[in-house]
Amino acid sequence: MRMRWLRRLLLRLLRLSFLLLLLSLGDCLALLLRLLLLLLLLLKQLLVGGLLVSLNLLPLHHSSFLLHEQLLVHRSGIAYLLLLLLLLLLLLLLLLLLLLLLLLLLLGADAIVR
Repeated sequence: MRMRWLRRLLLRLLRLSFLLLLLSLGDCLALLLRLLLLLLLLLKQLLVGGLLVSLNLLPLHHSSFLLHEQLLVHRSGIAYLLLLLLLLLLLLLLLLLLLLLLLLLLLGADAIVR
């Protein structure tokens, strides 16, 4: 009698944790897609800006200060791109950890049901 009660309680807790894990997995995937979109937009902006400068379509003034300022903006864009790549890598690691937890949860539920 006590074992059935305990088994039911454990199964309810497993169902709840499974649902919470699925919700966090969905949030993680949504954040991953947003970061990928932001990364692609930034990469497009950096590539188009660099292409326009190299084709002399973007008006560059002859002032060395303005040229230096534009190079700094380009460098900060590259630094921002690298930061986004690092965040993307960390998010992928978190996603793998959540998938591992999901697998362990499913294995634990299988062991409790038996």
